[in-house]
Amino acid sequence: MTPTQKFDSFNDEEAIRDIRKRLFSLQDLEYKEFHRKLLPTIDPDRIIGVRVPKVRALAKELRNTPESHAFFHALPHRYFEENNLHGFLIEHMNDFDEAAESLDALLPYIDNWATCDSISPKTFSKHPDKLLAKIDEWLSSDKAFTARFAIGMLMKHFLDERFEERFLDIVASVAHEGWDSENEQQAVGADGSTTYNNDYYVNMMRAWYFATALAKQPDATLPYIEQYRLDQWTHNMAIQKAIESRRIDSELKAHLRGLRASSERRMR
Repeated sequence: MTPTQKFDSFNDEEAIRDIRKRLFSLQDLEYKEFHRKLLPTIDPDRIIGVRVPKVRALAKELRNTPESHAFFHALPHRYFEENNLHGFLIEHMNDFDEAAESLDALLPYIDNWATCDSISPKTFSKHPDKLLAKIDEWLSSDKAFTARFAIGMLMKHFLDERFEERFLDIVASVAHEGWDSENEQQAVGADGSTTYNNDYYVNMMRAWYFATALAKQPDATLPYIEQYRLDQWTHNMAIQKAIESRRIDSELKAHLRGLRASSERRMR
């Protein structure tokens, strides 16, 4: 049962407005200007400019209060920080099913990498079997950031002692046909800024996953690179991220540099 179901009788719009006022009271305009450049998929007017630790502190203060349960009714939220707050409130849920159902309600409204990557309910680590089932469900979504979130959960919870080689196949299969270069995933906006197709963020997470897997599970992961089993863009980005990683030794980095793919090389 979700929080919204348990508190259907509590829908205090004044409480929801008060939460928004509290977020604005934490506004840092310089941070807003800096942060909006990192979030090209969001209308700048939807960014208040609140640093993440302060949003997390507010979530901790509001957890399990009538105000927080009213806030769960407020989807879709207008502001970037409201989505972050919603996600951070979910992190405080101790029941796996409650947290998963609440995420199911929120994920379709996530429209940026920062919110997507910052949410990580603690209860997920205690229920790996249930989490894998949800990951499979989220990966089948047609929402780019829901798929990205699923890959992020595989990276966080299933690259160490719970790792199985089949997870590499799962991430590799989340592919987008016809993308052979970065230019096909990004464009220059009218103001000269770089904008991205949302699917770019799925492939970026795939690359991040394989770079991390090269550090944590190199024996299982390296054949994916040596055999060119990923699409070219994700292949090359995974190599770039791996080379930038401090967790990968210089010998493996040198080997990876020689495996970069060009348009002349046929990718599988």
